[in-house]
Amino acid sequence: MTQNTLNDLARRYHAFETVDADEFQRRARVLQSMWREEQGYEAAMYRGKIRGNRLKMPFAQESLANYLDDVIRLSPRHRALMEAMDCFVDGAVEATAAPALEQILRDHLLAGAMLEADEFDDGFFVFLSPDDNQFCRRAVARYRALLSDADTFQPWSLEAVVDATAEYTEAGWIDSFYERYLDFGRVDETGGF
Repeated sequence: MTQNTLNDLARRYHAFETVDADEFQRRARVLQSMWREEQGYEAAMYRGKIRGNRLKMPFAQESLANYLDDVIRLSPRHRALMEAMDCFVDGAVEATAAPALEQILRDHLLAGAMLEADEFDDGFFVFLSPDDNQFCRRAVARYRALLSDADTFQPWSLEAVVDATAEYTEAGWIDSFYERYLDFGRVDETGGF
């Protein structure tokens, strides 16, 4: 797909943002906008502009329509676990203050908390991201550089996990998940390719 065609498609779906860092980010916005329209959900208005890849508030917050499942669990942990996990290099506390790394750290610490509480003999945090998401790739590389031991941190391709899961189940949510988050062919087809 040419950049001009992708830009036109993003405008059509109210997903064009000048801040998009690369083609993947723009395609992801278009895919989310397509999903929102297919569900019949209203787009959000932000700073005077329709944002097709966002759901309108307070609807999104009240309905949890963004989630594929009704079970939502959030359990943040403190940075004090970093020392107990004994897998970070000196200076990691300061380096993880960057927004992209802070969230990875919090998620990694959840895995560490379970191990420290002796609930599990072993385990690790899996960072799932689409293959083409360069922002995630860079964040993972930066985060890995802060680890002296990466046994509890494993980056995996979202496409590989979906493919592997599909080999063992015919559950409908696999197709729904793929269509919503990974079927960029739909963006290409809609753009005329």
